[in-house]
Amino acid sequence: MKPVSKCLIIWLFVSSAAVTECRSQVSAYTAIVNSIAGQIAKVSGHEWAVSGIDVGKAAADSDTRIRDPYHTLVDCFIFLAADVSEPISNRFKGFVGIYRIKTDSVIWRSVPLSYSFSSGALGSVERTDELNRDGKVEIVIGQGKEPVGTGQLWIFNWNGSKGELVAQLDRNGESVIMYSGDEYEVKDTDGDGIYEVQTMWYKNSSSSQESEVTYAWNGTAYGKWGKSSKNLLKGMKK
Repeated sequence: MKPVSKCLIIWLFVSSAAVTECRSQVSAYTAIVNSIAGQIAKVSGHEWAVSGIDVGKAAADSDTRIRDPYHTLVDCFIFLAADVSEPISNRFKGFVGIYRIKTDSVIWRSVPLSYSFSSGALGSVERTDELNRDGKVEIVIGQGKEPVGTGQLWIFNWNGSKGELVAQLDRNGESVIMYSGDEYEVKDTDGDGIYEVQTMWYKNSSSSQESEVTYAWNGTAYGKWGKSSKNLLKGMKK
């Protein structure tokens, strides 16, 4: 019998440690989402599906989409909650929230969002960063929509104790920030230090043609205003 090489022993040890670490992380994540679901179910009397992201862990894993410039998301888990109780007609609207890990407590919940708002595979925390120089961190939430290959963005700001929805809504209470395909860009398109959201979207409801759409910041919300942030904010105090 050939002796087992030292390299193989080392590889097996490293692999075993990696598997253990992975299982530990999965277990911690499951414990968090189960706790959140239980806490909001106790208040509402409804069953909830919960997903989200541990901000500290994402930053430690060098996820460049997740930043905490004002350190207001330390020890925080950003979550999405969707009511999955039956019957469907009695469902509550979904929402976004912040959970404090060390204290095992939900410290903030957003306003109820549209009935189509979802968590799990259809929803995700896309980005956290300072986008508009308002002194707060913005939280960008994305969710898949119909038809397949399209999506919607919801944007909130967070000051460390409470959040606020800062996306323009249509008459049905849906965020107007829509995109087609898997990509959208968050960038400063007009050089004023404030980021805009650029996507590709259909020209109208009956068209299959797409065009570039820019959703700008007007000092209150990100929306389809027809002007750049620079022009919308012209004359406002910095």
